[in-house]
Amino acid sequence: MSQAGIQTKPVDGARLAMALCDMMSSLTEVMDCEIDLLKRRDYAGLSGLREEKNRLMRNYELGIGKIAENPSLLEETERNVREKLRTEGERLRVASTRNAEGLSAAIQATQSLMQTIVEAAKAQIKTSECYTDPRKNPMMLGVYSPQCEPIAVDRSA
Repeated sequence: MSQAGIQTKPVDGARLAMALCDMMSSLTEVMDCEIDLLKRRDYAGLSGLREEKNRLMRNYELGIGKIAENPSLLEETERNVREKLRTEGERLRVASTRNAEGLSAAIQATQSLMQTIVEAAKAQIKTSECYTDPRKNPMMLGVYSPQCEPIAVDRSA
């Protein structure tokens, strides 16, 4: 038996469906928690949650792959199990859409902030006299001049 109750040998449709329901429920909770952590700007908590989310996603993909390989597995399961699987699938779809939108907004906000910082730094550099071209104003103090030899002053004496 592999992680989260998904079997690797003969597969029982009902057991697989219940394991998938549990995984989808857990994945939905993790995605909702991720959005809450983003809202609180708890980035340490987000990094810890990432591993759990990745593990659940891998197991979910394995389970869905087994169903895709043998769709008749679900036909053998009881109607209430299939209905629960459908309900959890819909909850997961809604949560993943909300999660994707939240993560996208956070990424765009971060990129916008970084772009603003870069533009402000560029504007500061352009107006600062520290970074002038010595060929345009060779008499300016503190600029590099290829004609002058730098000297070292020993201040330890």
